[in-house]
Amino acid sequence: MKKQVKVALLSLTALIIFGWGIKYLQGQNLFKPSQTFYIRYDNVDFLKIASPVVISGLEVGTVKDIYQDPKDVKKIIVEITVEKRYCVPQNAVARLISTSLMGGKAIEISFDIGQTQENCLESGSFIQGKTVGFLPSMAGEKVATSTEEVLEKLVTLLDTINGQMSSGDKKMLSQSMEDIQATLANLHAMSASLNAIITQSRSSIQNTLAHTEEITGMLANQRQAIAQTITHFNSISKELEDSQLGTQITELTDKLNGTLATLDNGLQQFSSILNQLQEGKGSLGLLLQDESLYQNLNTTLQHTELLLQDLRLHPKRYTRILSKKEKPYIAPEEDPGLKEQR
Repeated sequence: MKKQVKVALLSLTALIIFGWGIKYLQGQNLFKPSQTFYIRYDNVDFLKIASPVVISGLEVGTVKDIYQDPKDVKKIIVEITVEKRYCVPQNAVARLISTSLMGGKAIEISFDIGQTQENCLESGSFIQGKTVGFLPSMAGEKVATSTEEVLEKLVTLLDTINGQMSSGDKKMLSQSMEDIQATLANLHAMSASLNAIITQSRSSIQNTLAHTEEITGMLANQRQAIAQTITHFNSISKELEDSQLGTQITELTDKLNGTLATLDNGLQQFSSILNQLQEGKGSLGLLLQDESLYQNLNTTLQHTELLLQDLRLHPKRYTRILSKKEKPYIAPEEDPGLKEQR
């Protein structure tokens, strides 16, 4: 009895795992809550079950089932499952796009920016469907639109040519063909001239290549010498780095900057003194700028010189200064001071 129970439990477990595996291969995860939506298409373009459902490049679900619309047999209904944590807005559009050159398909849910959780579709609702071609899917709708415009213009051009040919207006067409032939002839002439130039310059080109090869060979032969020179430069750089020459130069530069600053300060002080002298400040400035002071000083010096001369010539005259007797002053006939004064 116990063996039968074990076999039954093992079989049940195997069936559950098998069922879960099938669902998982179909793109359904039984352990994640999901919501179901329906999309109506005119053509599903070989869309398969378990194809991904994406929002802005993020895979949010899978295609659960594909079947014919019972109300309209020309329509195809695609049933998709989306994880419940993702919101599908009410104005969402389910675009059927191509994902690869091998024919892979996916459903991209696009909607306007600014949607909130308040206007999300409920599970079981229909989403508007739209089928996108291969080129817009791979290159973008703008490129596809531009390509379609170019194709339309090309078709218009071909229709115009066909119309002119059918209407018998072959003169304009023949003129266009003559212009094209003339253009081709010019291109042929240019190509011939270019070939001639290359032919004439072939020897020069070969010589240039030969010289280049010689230079390359010389460099290859002198490889060891060049390597030794680089080694010597590296050793010199290492010695300079070890000798701390940069630090010594920096210290010398700092001292020189200090000396220059001191010299600049002294020059500024000297310039200030010169400015004060020019403005007549101080005794020396007054002496240089005030002419009357100079004249008074000059007169004082002359009088002092006369007094010294008289003291030298008549010393006895000054020995009776404390005497009560006055002796009149008699000027000498030959007084150098008076003579110079005169």
